[in-house]
Amino acid sequence: MISRGEVHGGNRKAIIAGFFMYTIIIVAIIILAFTSIIPWWQAVPFVLLFSFLIFRPLIKALKEQEPQLIGKAVKAGVLALIVFDASLATVFA
Repeated sequence: MISRGEVHGGNRKAIIAGFFMYTIIIVAIIILAFTSIIPWWQAVPFVLLFSFLIFRPLIKALKEQEPQLIGKAVKAGVLALIVFDASLATVFA
């Protein structure tokens, strides 16, 4: 969703939609952490790290909408999948 504006920039709707999708994913992981057997605080560090890795470049891309910043947001999203997997593994451990 976010990579739609990576070449030309200026696709604000796609970035905002991606922002809300990330938010829904983070809320879902937090709900899973609170309903899981494990203590919820074990998943929180991974969720916080995931949020930091995702939202910092995404907010910069949302403000300026330049192709380079959107590319960095896409790259951060791909690299943050590792932390996302760690947070899911913690919730379902």
